Amino acid sequence: PVTMLANGTYTLLASAGTCTALTTVVVTINPLPTPNIVSNSPVCIGTDINLTGNGGTNYAWAGPNGFISAAQNPTISPSTMQNSGTYTLVVTDANSCVNFTTTNVIVNAQPIVSSSGSTVCENATANLSASGGVTYSWSGPGGFTSGSQNPQIINVQFAAAGQYTVLVTDINTCTNTAVTNIIVNPAPIANATGNNPCLNDNINLTATGGVTYSWSGPGGYSSNLQNPTISPSTFNNSGNYIVTVTDVNGCIATANINVTVNPIPVPSITSGPNTGCAPLCVQ
Repeated sequence: PVTMLANGTYTLLASAGTCTALTTVVVTINPLPTPNIVSNSPVCIGTDINLTGNGGTNYAWAGPNGFISAAQNPTISPSTMQNSGTYTLVVTDANSCVNFTTTNVIVNAQPIVSSSGSTVCENATANLSASGGVTYSWSGPGGFTSGSQNPQIINVQFAAAGQYTVLVTDINTCTNTAVTNIIVNPAPIANATGNNPCLNDNINLTATGGVTYSWSGPGGYSSNLQNPTISPSTFNNSGNYIVTVTDVNGCIATANINVTVNPIPVPSITSGPNTGCAPLCVQ
């Protein structure tokens, strides 16, 4: 094949018998164009693939998934995984010389994201968690934001209930989102009542607000009854009684009542100052 070294003047010597003649011609070898491709590869799926070509006056592109283009700088929008592969650029210059070059385009998939929320009781700690990337950005009700992978909301209130969205970015800077929920159950309203008996009478304790109950009180007292009775009462039973109430959602609350065991009155009889023989007369 011809090379640039073939450039120059060529001489032709012709002979006919003893007669000779010569002529010359200048041969010009044009260099091939030097095509060049610039792309924004790697790209994330769903974003644009931008191809830039130079080095000629006419351009012809061919690539994966049946891609062809006569534009100098074509764009593939939006990208799919089928757009990954080798792209060929054929360049024609002003001298009609043709050359080509290739480049490889990589389309990265979105990260596979998972997330989870929690169902908690009012005033407890709610947990959020996510996976699938290297950085995380949370947003949620009440202007909540966090850059933690697994953030916590301490002393959660009803305003924090709702949908939370996490934006996950992977090592290729590709992103994906996931949503989850936090459910906040109200704390039960615990009530406790009791009486203040006389010594040896019953102490009657009563609680409401839940489905299970746990009492504690003076002298190591404990009971799992909703309405326990202490019989007979002693002075050691006086003091503060606390009931822990648990509702159907497992949420708890406490209430207390102070019980006083009253002493039994001590009656006494005294006689008047009168003396005499029985029977005594009035006055």
